[in-house]
Amino acid sequence: VKVMVRLCPVSQSDAAESSSFLKVDPRKKQITIMDPSANQTQSAASTKKAAANQVPPKMFTFDAAFPPDASQAEVCAGTVAEVIQSVVNGADGCVFCFGHSKL
Repeated sequence: VKVMVRLCPVSQSDAAESSSFLKVDPRKKQITIMDPSANQTQSAASTKKAAANQVPPKMFTFDAAFPPDASQAEVCAGTVAEVIQSVVNGADGCVFCFGHSKL
């Protein structure tokens, strides 16, 4: 079983907001989710208090991670092609897409 993730492309109006708390590293095959409240502008007094309560980023590693700007061909080449080759060679294969996949 392999688990791969692709972040859906976001609209231009949502791009700045989502990029502020969600980072994709395709090389490390990792997604990092940061606390959105840590990116809000604060006064100097509240910044010191917020730093003490800041939640560390959560990192998740997959067999592959595709950023929102990855092309459909790139995603399919990195996921579906391997499953098809395995099926041709006699193994079982399944591709499960959850959410807005456009496959």
